[in-house]
Amino acid sequence: MSGVDVSSGRKEHQCRRPKVDWSKLMRPRKDRNDLVVGGKQLAILQAVFSLKNDAYGGGIFVYLAEQGDKTVLPQIYSALAKLESDGLVEHEFSQPRNVRGGRRRKIYRITGKGHRILRDSLTKAPRSGSRPTWVFPGLRGKQQT
Repeated sequence: MSGVDVSSGRKEHQCRRPKVDWSKLMRPRKDRNDLVVGGKQLAILQAVFSLKNDAYGGGIFVYLAEQGDKTVLPQIYSALAKLESDGLVEHEFSQPRNVRGGRRRKIYRITGKGHRILRDSLTKAPRSGSRPTWVFPGLRGKQQT
């Protein structure tokens, strides 16, 4: 058909979509080797640094609550798992507590790479967007520097 309806003599409406520049609408692309740390993860990293030998899930929860941060335990544990997989923190188990049924605690401590990220985040501005995030080029993975 040529775009004219024979029975009514009207032209058919042809919908043309405008060209969209997706590069302006999407988030900036990051390299696979870039390490992205969010604001909540950075707060938890700072808590691990501040608490030294008392940095376990409950201790971090109390520390953040005292700072006015409303973080629940599942958020803390998932952030700790991501920080550990990125090589920013590591854990060791403590001795069982001296109470009946006392369990060992998973004590976290910051690594050298975590120290560097924490130091650099204080001087580097966060990436613009709805939530503050920091991008550290070429720091992805477990290798320690």
